[in-house]
Amino acid sequence: MTTATPPAGWYDDPEHGDQLRWWDGVAWTDYRRAAGTSVPAEQCAAVAQSTASVAEPQPRAQTAPASTAELASAGDRLLAFLLDLVFGVVLFLAATILGAIGSVLPDALAGLFGFVVIVGVYAVLFISEVMGVGRLGQSYGKHLMGLRVISTHDGTSVGSPAAFGRNLIRMIGMYVFFLGVLWILWDPQRQGWHDKVVSSIVVTDPSPTKLDPVAYLRAIFDA
Repeated sequence: MTTATPPAGWYDDPEHGDQLRWWDGVAWTDYRRAAGTSVPAEQCAAVAQSTASVAEPQPRAQTAPASTAELASAGDRLLAFLLDLVFGVVLFLAATILGAIGSVLPDALAGLFGFVVIVGVYAVLFISEVMGVGRLGQSYGKHLMGLRVISTHDGTSVGSPAAFGRNLIRMIGMYVFFLGVLWILWDPQRQGWHDKVVSSIVVTDPSPTKLDPVAYLRAIFDA
């Protein structure tokens, strides 16, 4: 009697309990991701197969990725942007509090402490806005809103270099009377200038699991 194998999909990784691993329907592949995150269906279809021989997985209950991507609304994108601003403000408020605590140190140490705190804040913002969008397709604000930035070419994440350029062009578009951002309102693909330059679109990607900031940052490095 032949035992049916599970269909292709994401399952608990038997080698790393805190990750999911792609089962192609026949064998495990080498593609892994952190539990609690998701990837577009287009990327799932393009996952490379491997010849690793591991015991068959047990299915994990989760929402299957959508077969078609729905463009995010301008309103949802604005809310995600505002959430990212709030995230940044909270970080700078925390830096201010830490700076006040560090002021009791000797002058030389207080200056060094303040420098390290500010660098840390900008590092976290860079990780969210560049690495998060580049690797996961999501800044923290987009993660909370269930939005994802994907490439128009293959539906995968755009990568950190493109994400950096995307943020730079967005800033330029905002300085030009916000025209680069307002372009989303009448563009058929809801692309701003920053989207067109790196060939990206923003789609809805609802996830039942919302990560706290620390888990989100960890997921970026695990991606």
